[in-house]
Amino acid sequence: MSTIRNRLALLKMILARLPLALKTIVCHGLRLSPVSKKQDLRTELLVAIIRTFMDESLSVSEQQRRSMRDPGIKGPMWISKVTISAPGDAVRAAVLQAVDTLSESGISQAFEVPAVIPVEAEWTGYRGGVDKNAPQPDISEKEKYEALEAEAKSDMVILYIHGGALCLMDPCTHRVPVAHICKLTGARVLSVRYRLAPQNPFPAALVDILTAYLALIHPPPGSFHEPIPADKIIISGDSAGGNLSLALLQTLLTLKRGLSTVRFHNKVVSIELPAGVALHSPWCDITRSMPSIFENAKYDYIPPPYEPVKAMYHPIPSLPDEFWPQNPPRSDYYCNSNLVIHPLVTPLACSTDLWKGAPPVYVTIGEESLADEGLLTARKIHQAGVPVVIEQYEGMPHCFGLIMMDSVPAKAFIQGWSQFCRDAVARSIHPLSSGVGNLIFHNAGWRSTKLLPLDKVHGLIKSIHTSYFFANSEAIGYVLPFKCRTRRTYQHIEAENDKMSSKRRIPPKRSRKDKVIDRDKRVKITNDMIFRPVKEPRYMPPYFAHEPLNPSLYAGEMAMSILPVPNTISFPYNIEAYQPIEDEGDSDGEIERNVDLCFPTSTKATSNPVQNPSPKDHRIVVGGRPVEGKGRKLCAIEDMDEDDKLLYFLKLAKWTEREIHSKFASEGRINYNIKTIGTRFSRMRHFIMAENDRRLEEGNAAWLEAEEKVLPRAVAFAAEQIEKERLALEQRKWELVSEYIQKREPLAMYSGEACRQQYEAVGKKKGSGSCKDQKIPAWKMAKLASDRQQQVSLLEHFKRAVRPEV
Repeated sequence: MSTIRNRLALLKMILARLPLALKTIVCHGLRLSPVSKKQDLRTELLVAIIRTFMDESLSVSEQQRRSMRDPGIKGPMWISKVTISAPGDAVRAAVLQAVDTLSESGISQAFEVPAVIPVEAEWTGYRGGVDKNAPQPDISEKEKYEALEAEAKSDMVILYIHGGALCLMDPCTHRVPVAHICKLTGARVLSVRYRLAPQNPFPAALVDILTAYLALIHPPPGSFHEPIPADKIIISGDSAGGNLSLALLQTLLTLKRGLSTVRFHNKVVSIELPAGVALHSPWCDITRSMPSIFENAKYDYIPPPYEPVKAMYHPIPSLPDEFWPQNPPRSDYYCNSNLVIHPLVTPLACSTDLWKGAPPVYVTIGEESLADEGLLTARKIHQAGVPVVIEQYEGMPHCFGLIMMDSVPAKAFIQGWSQFCRDAVARSIHPLSSGVGNLIFHNAGWRSTKLLPLDKVHGLIKSIHTSYFFANSEAIGYVLPFKCRTRRTYQHIEAENDKMSSKRRIPPKRSRKDKVIDRDKRVKITNDMIFRPVKEPRYMPPYFAHEPLNPSLYAGEMAMSILPVPNTISFPYNIEAYQPIEDEGDSDGEIERNVDLCFPTSTKATSNPVQNPSPKDHRIVVGGRPVEGKGRKLCAIEDMDEDDKLLYFLKLAKWTEREIHSKFASEGRINYNIKTIGTRFSRMRHFIMAENDRRLEEGNAAWLEAEEKVLPRAVAFAAEQIEKERLALEQRKWELVSEYIQKREPLAMYSGEACRQQYEAVGKKKGSGSCKDQKIPAWKMAKLASDRQQQVSLLEHFKRAVRPEV
């Protein structure tokens, strides 16, 4: 009966959404949809259908019940359910200490102190050799874990924290993607069933996750696993799980800077950092006040916050039940209003200094509502000197890698995620690695990718940029204080911006009475310039119906820069005097400037470099090119410019072309094509070899002692390689002999080695071509000859046969 009811309910849901699906298909096919340029039909249809299930009018308990349905355990996965015993009050005290340390001075942080309880979790692993509907065997949980561990191909362990807006979902809802990650990485995964809001507000979930992390490193009594080194652990999470992952990392960093130890199950253990943190669509701003929340809503299924016209903020609408509203009441599911900007609640609120010393971080986002906060958080972590890899997929919705696992971008995301985990555990990620410190933007269609340094990512949050001033072709933007980011404030600023500038954000023409802005001069945006256009009260307190407000939370007298203002650079000579010269030898036709960018010591002597040539003017180059003439494109090492010298020594240090290209792009150097780098290095090497030979002949150079020592070894190595090549050519000779025999005698299938042995035997016997020492009886030879004759006849028959037309 229950099966019939489920089928009827499914049929009812399909019929109710059939008109929406047809409308979406028609609009997409006619290119009437606003997202058809970036999303394919499948993605747009999936987003439209998921939106219909985002029903916030249900009670919290009903939403949780629907989102936590256990789909069962079947297919290529091992699941072992475990319970981590309560660790004692010390872990909770450590979390409270971190909360207090990161709190702003003078602001009370009122929250409910959570109880210390056992933590449930699931071990997940890949199970090979079974189909997708294979049930899990009926064995004990310990035996399941042993089977899981036996199939794990790596000693890596991933601590996975599921998403769900901090109030929904469960590890059981993420089993399929987590098992797929296990397959690609060969790792074991521990998924934590942390306490959900609003029943268990902050910091209950953080206490549970810290307990699970410490249990991996220091297993409590009765655990299935052995102690796992911290440098073999990856903390990973999606959406709200990404929020908790960053909160856990920040807690560990804070404790390591302060206590450095914590008592766990009656043992004092040290605080150790994981090998890395991997995040998918992390929720970094719990206030949901970034512009992408509204601007990217058309690509995403997450609805923008509900905000009545007369209120700056309003609690989430839902039917009352035993969980919500709370008693005493509060404004947010997860925490009290005075904690919404706490660094452990909103990772975006963390200052750059707080991230120093963190392990490598990997972030993947779509063009979703949480894109802005993910980008800004990643840039803060990068600016703290932490290796950060961030990828963004154009037009993709929130957590696309988990809901569209067989799509092209999801497969690319899973591969990148898995590769990062392997590299982080292998400690092969450092600030100079390829892709680190850059935004890797995958264009829709997935045929091209852009690489943009995180330090130069600007203009992303155009709604918060109160003004755009162009100085030396660079835009300088400032962002409002984090505490004041509300939709009403953005609307005021956007309205004033629209009045101040055109669609391209270029300052409009001003009347004679207005002050004229010098475009060649950098302008410092002050607080007066930010707040002057706002006519109405700027900071209206959010409407919290059930609790008093602390006015200091909404005082926004300062503005924080999201872009470092570069120092003004001026050239003391006319840069236009030099014209770009095309490199005749580069296959891609790159153009580089023949300009010496080194600043001269005297402006008098350098007012015009053409009139004041240096004694070595014909050898001083930029980009490996001479200032005058096209005859000599290259130069010796001592005469190379900074870019060519860096390229030359990076290649000698075994850097790849992609790594060199990334470094040059991040430092604003010559934008060499990746294919050009290897070609240019080869030309430089050959030129330097010829130059050194010439200097040896002229007596201007000599062999060094270290070079003379390595010369005999080089000769021996060359002789060894020549011998290997000779043997390889000898083997190739007999392979050609075998091929020739098979062309003339198709039934003579002998390898090259057999041909060699027979030829040597024939040479020894000096006979007519038959080897008589094979010791085969005459009757057997006759039998072989008869069989061969039959095969030849059959072959001739098929050669003469009429072939069918094809």
